[in-house]
Amino acid sequence: MAKKSVVQELGTLGALLRAPLDVLIAYVYGRLAEEGFGDIRAAHGAVIRHMPKDGCRITELADKARMTKQSMAELVEALRDRGYVTIAADRNDRRAKTVKFTKRGWQAQAALVRFSHSFEEECARALGEAAWLELRRGLERLAAWAERYAEDQTAAEAESKA
Repeated sequence: MAKKSVVQELGTLGALLRAPLDVLIAYVYGRLAEEGFGDIRAAHGAVIRHMPKDGCRITELADKARMTKQSMAELVEALRDRGYVTIAADRNDRRAKTVKFTKRGWQAQAALVRFSHSFEEECARALGEAAWLELRRGLERLAAWAERYAEDQTAAEAESKA
């Protein structure tokens, strides 16, 4: 067994959230490869998980993923080269680029969601249905709070720059 990191030994919130997330990522991307999407890596998830149904600009994806526009553009271009997304000039601003899933991109996204649900079933078996549902409800509340917190922080940053 590998040595624990300091944060794992301390049991920080980040460590507690990261452990199941790391297993989830390995689980879904491993199954994705088995399903014929082996050219999608976990890093591409920054594009896939933030893409709205009707697509969006690369800058919007970068903001949502909290990464640089350049890094997001590299991920988007890799997915485009593999046939998962299209990149086109934005209708309202020709300098901006809009990204949308292709049919293959939607298939990969649907597979990831399916595998995520399958992983949740594994969690329910491991913890027991009642404990899993309680944990999931708590995580939903925590996620909602985190979204509000992030919005408040963004607004406060914008206000301090004005």
